[in-house]
Amino acid sequence: MPQTCFDIDEADTQSSQIVQKLSNTSTRIINHEESKFSYGYRLETAAKLLFMIVQWMRDIIPFQNLLENDRRVLLEEAWTQLFLVHLAQWSKSWNLIEILEDEQVCKRLQDSAFYHELITIKRILHLFKELSPDESECGCMKAVVLFTPDLANLLAVETIEMIHSQAFYSFYDYTISRHSHVKFLGLIRLLFLLNHVNSKAIELLFFCDTIGQIPISHLLSNMYNTDQKLYCN
Repeated sequence: MPQTCFDIDEADTQSSQIVQKLSNTSTRIINHEESKFSYGYRLETAAKLLFMIVQWMRDIIPFQNLLENDRRVLLEEAWTQLFLVHLAQWSKSWNLIEILEDEQVCKRLQDSAFYHELITIKRILHLFKELSPDESECGCMKAVVLFTPDLANLLAVETIEMIHSQAFYSFYDYTISRHSHVKFLGLIRLLFLLNHVNSKAIELLFFCDTIGQIPISHLLSNMYNTDQKLYCN
C-alpha cells in the first residue's frame, strides 16, 4: 500500500503503537496448553523475526552510513526476502513447516490469490534445511538481497552497487573455499526463490491480524529509527 494513502504523522503514530504491540507479542509467554504451532505462536514468531531483521540491520555499518532515503528504498524492496531468510534460520531449530500447514493458514491463502506462494515458501524452508548455510553465508545472502543497486529513487547508486558486489564476491569466496560449487549454486537457487514470494502473501500469512494497513517497510523503518529495546531472545 503506497505511503501516500495515509497521512505520514498518523502513520508514524500508528506505527509506533504497533511496534509496542509487536514487542509485547514477541515476549509473550505461551501457555503450556497452547500448541507451539498455534495462531498465537505464529504471531509471536512473526514479531520476533521483525525485531531480528532490525537488529541485523543495525549491525551493518554500510547500511547505517546510507542516507535515510536510500535505507527506506532498500528496505521497501528487500524486507520480504530478509523476513524469509530469518524465517528459514529460525526453522533450523523449530520445524516451522508445521505453522504453514496449519488449517487456518491454508484456508486463508486458499481464499486468496497467493496460495502458490505457500508452496514456494515451503520449498525455501526445505532447501534451506538441506543446504544448511552457516551464519556467514546467511549474512552474505541478506546483504546481497538488501543492497540492490538497480532500484528507482536511490541516490548513492554507485556506493550501493559496490557494497552489493563486495557482498556477492565475499559470499562466493567464503562458500567455495569452505564447501563446494554445488553448495554455492544451491544457495543461488535459494536467492532466486526468495525473489518469487510476493510481499502481500507474507503480510497475509503473518501480519494481517496485527498491523492493519501499515506497510511492513514503514514499520521496520520506524523500528530501526527508534531506541526501543529489541526483543530477539
